[in-house]
Amino acid sequence: MTGIIITIALVLAAAYALWNVYLVPSLGKSTKTHSNVSYFIMASAAAFILRLILAGVYRGHTTDISCFIGWSGAIFQNGISQFYKLDMFHDYPPGYMYVLYIVGAVINLFKIQEGAVLYAIVKLPAIICDILAALIVFKISRRKFSDNVSTILAAMYLFNPAAIVNCSLWGQVDSVYTLFILMMIYLVSEKKMFASYFVYAIALLIKPQAFIFAPLLIGGIIENVFMDNFSIKKLMTNLSIGALAIITMLLLALPFGLPQIIEQYKITIMEQYPYLTVNAMNLWGALGKNWNQLSPVTGILGYTLIAAITAYSLYLFLKSKNSAKYYFVGGVLAFFTYMLSTKMHDRYAFPVMILMLMAFVTTSSKKNYITYILVTLSQFFNTAWVLFVYEKDMNAYFKSPVIIVASIINLAILAFIFYTGQKDYIADKIVTIDSISEKPPAQQSAVSKKKNKEQKKTQPASDNVHPYKIEASSLLPKIAKIDIIAMLIITAVYSCTALYDLGDMHAPETEYMVSDGAVTIDLGAEKNISKYKFFLGSYELNENRNLKISFADANNNVSEENLTSGSVFHWEFKDISAKAQYVTISTESDNLSLKEFAVIDDNGNIIQPVSAAPSSGSSLFDEQDEVPEFSTFRNGTYFDEIYHARTGYEFVHSMSVYEWTHPPLGKIFIAIGIMLFGMCPFGWRIAGTIFGIIMIPIIYIFAKKLLKKSWLAIVTCLLFTFDFMHFAQTRIATIDVYVTFFIMLMYYFMYKYYSSSFYSTSFKKGLISLALCGICMGLGIASKWTGMYAGIGLAVLFCITVYKRAREYDYAQKHPKGSTNGISHQYIIDNFKPYMTKTILWCVLFFIAIPAAIYCLSYIPYLKAPDANGFQTIIDNQNSMYAYHAKTVLGSEHPFSSRWYEWIIMKRPIWYYSGTITEELKEGISSFGNPLVWWLGIPAFFYMIYRIFKNRDKNSLFLVIAYLAQLVSWIP
Repeated sequence: MTGIIITIALVLAAAYALWNVYLVPSLGKSTKTHSNVSYFIMASAAAFILRLILAGVYRGHTTDISCFIGWSGAIFQNGISQFYKLDMFHDYPPGYMYVLYIVGAVINLFKIQEGAVLYAIVKLPAIICDILAALIVFKISRRKFSDNVSTILAAMYLFNPAAIVNCSLWGQVDSVYTLFILMMIYLVSEKKMFASYFVYAIALLIKPQAFIFAPLLIGGIIENVFMDNFSIKKLMTNLSIGALAIITMLLLALPFGLPQIIEQYKITIMEQYPYLTVNAMNLWGALGKNWNQLSPVTGILGYTLIAAITAYSLYLFLKSKNSAKYYFVGGVLAFFTYMLSTKMHDRYAFPVMILMLMAFVTTSSKKNYITYILVTLSQFFNTAWVLFVYEKDMNAYFKSPVIIVASIINLAILAFIFYTGQKDYIADKIVTIDSISEKPPAQQSAVSKKKNKEQKKTQPASDNVHPYKIEASSLLPKIAKIDIIAMLIITAVYSCTALYDLGDMHAPETEYMVSDGAVTIDLGAEKNISKYKFFLGSYELNENRNLKISFADANNNVSEENLTSGSVFHWEFKDISAKAQYVTISTESDNLSLKEFAVIDDNGNIIQPVSAAPSSGSSLFDEQDEVPEFSTFRNGTYFDEIYHARTGYEFVHSMSVYEWTHPPLGKIFIAIGIMLFGMCPFGWRIAGTIFGIIMIPIIYIFAKKLLKKSWLAIVTCLLFTFDFMHFAQTRIATIDVYVTFFIMLMYYFMYKYYSSSFYSTSFKKGLISLALCGICMGLGIASKWTGMYAGIGLAVLFCITVYKRAREYDYAQKHPKGSTNGISHQYIIDNFKPYMTKTILWCVLFFIAIPAAIYCLSYIPYLKAPDANGFQTIIDNQNSMYAYHAKTVLGSEHPFSSRWYEWIIMKRPIWYYSGTITEELKEGISSFGNPLVWWLGIPAFFYMIYRIFKNRDKNSLFLVIAYLAQLVSWIP
């Protein structure tokens, strides 16, 4: 995984450097200086040797390379006519089997059985097709650019990491049919429709995925046959040539046997791999549906989405008047189908890379360049992850969080491609490098700069200098390219870390209410029992809710255990030494459910019951494959998840609420994760982890606005990213992450208001900042009452801002004829009172009415519970929460407590979890800050106080108030 991330970082750096250092100056000239194809020959030779070496060194994808080796031998030895009749797996149509026949002949001729030479020969056709595809790039580039520029553009594909992984390392043949698709699109763009029909027919023979590009051929027919000098003769000629292409396709398939070929296509397209997605990081991957079976509904939805993609692509093709649209529309078809349709595999977006590169070559558009880089990284990560990570341990990564994060990023790429299509192709507003490379007006000559400087010296100064600077401020700071790149890289690295090993994406689902009646299971014979395991539902075990386990041997000798402790949605393991044929599970309490129960023998194997009475109790033994070897944080709740994850589950199922000591909103977010991914560790933790990930760009933007410099924002963001408490707190299903998230946002929007003035900034913009601040405050308080402490800090900062405006007003009254920073003092005198009155009135809405409404709305899950009592439920909960925190918590003592000043120095971390892996190996989770941040933060805090008095630094004042608002309230 580290190698994959490093490669992505290197590609991004290379792409950035190539664009700024070489492409912008070179392509902007758009002139052909000389002809020298030796550049391309040398680059192709280097790429060919590199690919061939990698092909021999690395065997490839175990299943796929075995198939190609087996098929090449089978078709050569048994003949073309017998291939599809052989009793063996074959899911490829006949086009590539002709190639494998030649491969089989070479292998047989030289008696090659195993090793690097065999792997290289099997992968050679795909490598050659990649080189030929790069040749087409070079050929078309030469129409506009010099050979050295054209070689660079071709090299962008020759050394494309995703293409190298696909053919040289994986051993796949996507580049073969991609070459024919590229040729077909090239021919359509050149209006050579007759040749395009035959090339497309061959592409269909090689891989059924070529059907994806049929809309582009149809668009070409509409444009070149019907819209361009239409005639009956022209139509009939095209129909005849098209029919001839189909006949050629049938003739090529005939030696294999037409019935077998028709059945092969039918199985491949309609029946094979009936899953929403097969390791493809797309829409379905983002929803956690990797390898989920297709249902009739999702099957229809898949075809509906394909129809929508076809319609949009044809619209884009026919609407655009740009001659460079062909490759871009082909890329849209490939990527949109991969991202939205069902039954997609990890490699199905492969053609989009060469097509987006060609879109860039034909337009010199920066957006197309960015798109090419993004889809390259997308396909590289998808294939490399499957090949090097997933293949090593399929069970561990079957529904990995990595798929979800990468899928979400791919959805963002899809949105960017859609935006590019709308902006550049439908609106026909492509911005090329020619316009980018022109000197912008801001880059003045030294003479003009000197002239402006002299003019400024002669301008009259303001009448007075105000002690408080009036500033304008935008909602977001000015974001440069380096900021975007830094945010993306840091967020991506943190995302991979945060989502790795977050928890299982599966857990027992069916449950049995043991309180409805005892369950007796028959083991079939008397067995030695060493342990039993069970997974509780949403009711914990305590002194008032017990679980009885009885063991009876063949002679009806009974031993019994009475359990009174056990956590919800958690695997409990109990050691026992007993001989029994019958095991009875019962309770004397109301409301007790079990999700799964397992009996373990002396060898550590699960003893499968023969029967269970009553029969409804069999749901306790229907998910035995979910029984883990160890009980860990990965397969169950830990720490306060026993409260908050449980409450999220209760919200989803409209049950009575167990955990009422905090407001509901945080648990609503947890419930959303459960609704999407099920009641499993990943499901109840994912929402908090996503919030933790989003905090990364938020802190970056906040730091950029506060400190103005990108490098300081990067340092700040990195310090926050690698803070251990942030990492631990966002990966556990508790509510602190949500209140912290909204506190960050409320202070960001308050800082925007605090650092601006309603004289120099639009009054409405100032109100927007306050409105967003109030909304976030309401969301924060609805997540946890500690948001109210942050609200106190907001009130102080607002009052300081009002005081600053009042001082400005007072100063303006004393100097009515002056101005400050271009603002007339008379303007301040005229507008201070109406602006301030309106602001305060709006603040009543923003900071009282709206937060109160948000807070009450967060109680909707409470009102859906069976014991709800309308609005009185909300009032009662406030009273109960206050009594609990004011009396129970403050009056309690426990051995893990610590004083407030010990938190800052991290004297005692919070102990979340400990577990045993083996007798020699333990694991644990603790929550504490990064000493680099927390310990250095103490002198930094006092330095901020020094800056307030020494420099009257408003940023230091803002930070000190925000810091103290979160700390001072805890001191008593």
